[in-house]
Formats: sequence, C-alpha cells, structure tokens
Amino acid sequence: MLLARMVYYYIPSHSLFRIQASTFALTFVSLDFVSFVIQLVGGSMAPPGAPHDEVMRGIHVYMGGIGMQEAFIVFFVVLVVQFHTRMLQLERNGTLKNLGREPAWRSLLYTMYASLVLITIRIIFRLTEFSAGEDPSNPLPFHEIYFYAFEAVPMFVALTIMSVAHPGKVLKGPASDMPQNVIIRKMKCCGRRSKAGDDEMGKPILLEDSR
Repeated sequence: MLLARMVYYYIPSHSLFRIQASTFALTFVSLDFVSFVIQLVGGSMAPPGAPHDEVMRGIHVYMGGIGMQEAFIVFFVVLVVQFHTRMLQLERNGTLKNLGREPAWRSLLYTMYASLVLITIRIIFRLTEFSAGEDPSNPLPFHEIYFYAFEAVPMFVALTIMSVAHPGKVLKGPASDMPQNVIIRKMKCCGRRSKAGDDEMGKPILLEDSR
C-alpha cells in the first residue's frame, strides 16, 4: 500500500511497468492472502499427535505457502527497484522540484527496503525451522530464543522504523489521497444498484428482503 501511494504521489504517470498504482495494493494483498490460506491449510494438516507422515505433509504445505510469500516479495522488490530508478531520473531532470514534492522520498524508500529485509529474515527462519520437521536434532522448534531473535525482533524493528519514518510525514496534500481501484469502484457501484430496484408501479423494492 505504501508503494502504491508513493507511485501515485511522485510518478506523473501514476504507474510502473504500465501497472496503475491503484492496482498494487489490491494485487499484493490478494497474493499475500493466498499464501496465508496455504499456510493455514498446512498448519491444520499437522495437529499435535498426528502421525509423522501426516505432520510432514502439513509442514511441506506450510513451507510452500511461506516460499510463495517470499516469491511475491522478490517480485515486489523488482517494482521497488524500478520505482527507485524512476525517482532518480525525475530528480535529475527537475520534475520533482517542479511538482513541489517533498524531497524526503528516500527515507520512505529505505524504510521499505529495510522492512523487506527484515521480513525476509523471518521467512528464512521459518523455512529453516521446519525444514527438518520435528526431529529433536533440530533445535529451532524447541528453543524460544531462536523465535525471539529471528522472528519477534525483526518484526518489532520493522514496525518501529515504519512508525519513525511514518508515511504521513512525507506524503502530504491532495495527491497523497489515492483514488480507489477501478475494480473496487465497480463492485461498490454494482452493490449500490443491487440494493434497490423498481417494481411495476415505480416504487422502490429492496432486493435484500430475506423475509
């Protein structure tokens, strides 16, 4: 969502690779939701006390969801690097100055890079933790210090730096209010039309009437 707003705020075309900024948030939230569902399915396949083979199948499904999440992050990094390149070009040719945009875009961008690195550390830890299953020779699932060091701390730092370099300090003015995605607007429009219709006498009838 932050990348989408930065693209809309800074890039005159409001797009990267001909992809509109309003599409970014919907796309990546949807992809993240898919990976979360796969992780949830994998976790449900490995309940406590289940046979070893069943537990390993569940762990492999869960790891597949985690790996998918990292693949989405790699694709996202490509977009971030492209945004970085475009911003340097706009800065060199004076476009940013002419638009009167805040020069502090680097702080937000570097915060995003740092957050992606910290999230990747957490994902690598998860993949490493479950790669050997529940074998006692694998100390990661049995010692909380690893969880705190490689998951809790990175996520806490990511939240902290995003709070310090808050987007609201940089993205100011009307351009910071990005319009809704075209798909969402159409869904809302169709939803409003479906709530009420006209009967033969021209009186409104509620299509939601369940009684």
